[in-house]
Amino acid sequence: MGRGANIMTDMISVIEWVSGQSFQSKKLATHYFKIPRSLIDKSIKNKKEVVSKAGKKFRFTLGGSRRLTSTVHKPKTVDGQTLNFGKHKNVPMRDIPLQYLEWAYDNVSRCPKCVEIELKKRKGELI
Repeated sequence: MGRGANIMTDMISVIEWVSGQSFQSKKLATHYFKIPRSLIDKSIKNKKEVVSKAGKKFRFTLGGSRRLTSTVHKPKTVDGQTLNFGKHKNVPMRDIPLQYLEWAYDNVSRCPKCVEIELKKRKGELI
């Protein structure tokens, strides 16, 4: 398989249904969940839930489109002050690193409004 073929297989969206997130590549999902790519491939191939060595359950499917951003399927926050996804789930907005907020704003489609508001506060912009 040539180099171009490898790039094409990584440019699909991968959806993890337990968390409600999708990623623009298997590599991003692997990094985010800290699991081997083979586990993602197994879940997609067998269309079943898989369990990591740590005991966490995952179910992955292909999104069928070539997204350029990662997607959270349930991005709304309950209180407008915490995120309901990602590694800073349920952490107060003021305690989330600026770099992560910027990444979420730029890469998560349907990003919660509270991320934009927090970024403006930190950058001293009027709301």
